[in-house]
Amino acid sequence: MFLFVHRCAPKILSENHSVAAWNVIESFAMKYGVQKKQVMRNLCRRFLSCALFLFLLCLPRAANAYSIVWITDTQLYSESYPETFYAIADWIVENKAAYDIRFVFHTGDLVNASRSQAQWAVAGEAMHRLDGKLPYLTASGNHDVGKRYAYDNYHTYVDGAREHPLTGGSFGPGMSRYALFSADGRDYIFVSVGFGQTGPSQEEIDWINQTLAHFENRIAVLITHSYQHTRSRLTAQGNAIHNKIVVPNPNVWLVLSGHCRNYSQRQDAIDDTGDGVPDRIVYGVMTNYQDAPKGGGGYIRLLPFNADRVYFSTYSPVLHDFDYYEKPGADYFSIPYPGVMEPTAIDSSAKLP
Repeated sequence: MFLFVHRCAPKILSENHSVAAWNVIESFAMKYGVQKKQVMRNLCRRFLSCALFLFLLCLPRAANAYSIVWITDTQLYSESYPETFYAIADWIVENKAAYDIRFVFHTGDLVNASRSQAQWAVAGEAMHRLDGKLPYLTASGNHDVGKRYAYDNYHTYVDGAREHPLTGGSFGPGMSRYALFSADGRDYIFVSVGFGQTGPSQEEIDWINQTLAHFENRIAVLITHSYQHTRSRLTAQGNAIHNKIVVPNPNVWLVLSGHCRNYSQRQDAIDDTGDGVPDRIVYGVMTNYQDAPKGGGGYIRLLPFNADRVYFSTYSPVLHDFDYYEKPGADYFSIPYPGVMEPTAIDSSAKLP
């Protein structure tokens, strides 16, 4: 743990001598014309973020807790920074036991050019490093299928989890598919919804709805490439998914997406019984790190599933950094499990129980 803190903390906090550290602060303040008080305030914020991240990573060690890793928008890694994509996959495998990682999501745009065999070779190599070690589910993105909606390369090189025993079936090669997952007394169905500019075809929507209805007693998590914008409003595809899949299926609880820049969160109270009283809250989370240096900086989401809440955290195993967005509620927040009606359940202050 000490070694991890030493690697994560800003360099100035890892100095052995307080005098040397203060000299660095003073020289930084003079160079950039800022007050030492401001520098110290920023350092304290970074230190507290590091402590929070370490606490979140320790959650899976507790009883009734495990983790899911969420990757998204890796197209620039496949195009220009393959070592970053490989490093992410290797970190997940190497830390499977340490953080009790049990599943991996990828919400699309594995490549930047859908017809580039070289990029698909990188994406395929990275994702298949999980084969035989962890189940994973991917959703196709617009860069994966191109303007002609060609799923052949996606299906050939990735088409996540198609050979894993948890996989239940798919609508078609490279299109929507589902996987069954159970942990700590909760049964889930994970559904990846394929990319379509204005949403899936009606036939694909019908297949998804039939699948969700068949597994109505399982908690449903949808992963898709495009669902919500940076300011939380729904995309064109998101509108179709929300109105035609999320609303009609009472077991849908969470929708994860990428595509748009930055991040956003939304929560929709849905009245399933038609009595004017909301019966559930569906949470939407959009994450995209591709504006970070070198195509995304290696950032991922780590989701510890604790006994009563699910926590979202940010981490880069490449940069050993834990605070990409540096905005309240963006890097760290939590949501309750289904059945808890909390209008403000997304914990923007990241306060832990």
